Amino acid sequence: MTGETQTLSALREAAAEALAAKRGEINAARLRGTSREMYDLMTARELRQLVDEGG
Repeated sequence: MTGETQTLSALREAAAEALAAKRGEINAARLRGTSREMYDLMTARELRQLVDEGG
């Protein structure tokens, strides 16, 4: 796995965590770092699109 692939994978994982919080599946207070920023700044639709790009 290349560095770029690892970075994209980490971003998608953070987006998935943020999306789960938006859906109420996990408590948003658990989010830290990138996933917290994504939760605060992105809509559920934007997060879903980012997660779905992962295939």
